[in-house]
Amino acid sequence: MKNLIRAYLQEAKWYHEKKIPTMEQYMKNGISTYFLVSIGKVATKDAFDWIATEPSIVVAASLIGRLFNDLKSYEEEQKRGDVASAVECYMNEYSVTKEEAYLK
Repeated sequence: MKNLIRAYLQEAKWYHEKKIPTMEQYMKNGISTYFLVSIGKVATKDAFDWIATEPSIVVAASLIGRLFNDLKSYEEEQKRGDVASAVECYMNEYSVTKEEAYLK
């Protein structure tokens, strides 16, 4: 949970500073392993210890989930004035259009 809160705090800082992070910063901040918290008694101490090591499979799944979410929610988030998503980070860093960012 601490990592999740730190990630939210970082996004809040970017938002208030009106900063668009690089894709690397954005994706690194997006690694979240908080999903174990939601599975209750099934998650053992061993499971929490393992996930705390950020195994590659968990990191990859987390990043894929974040990218899919950003691709789907980009338009609505922009209307609300939310913090930059992967789409906006990519567009800003590589000077491409929204359509090109979606394809990359």
